[in-house]
Amino acid sequence: MRSFVLLLWSCVCVSDLCLFLQVETHGPLSEDRARSLMHGIVSGVLHLHAHGVAHRDIKLENLLLDGTRTRVKIVDFGLVRPSISNI
Repeated sequence: MRSFVLLLWSCVCVSDLCLFLQVETHGPLSEDRARSLMHGIVSGVLHLHAHGVAHRDIKLENLLLDGTRTRVKIVDFGLVRPSISNI
């Protein structure tokens, strides 16, 4: 039986902003804003882990904000490996 990996992604628009650049430009995030974004990041990582994927390179440069700057997108899956529980 053959196995394969299917990758799906959404289009990243010019209006999407790297979280790193926002912090560099506007300074530290408020606690409420940081909490909201952190919730999105943790939810995304939990989703990846639930599907057997370990990102291995979560950092500000690999987090984008959507056009409304309220949702986080995790990007750059170049170092992805199957999670330990799926090996």
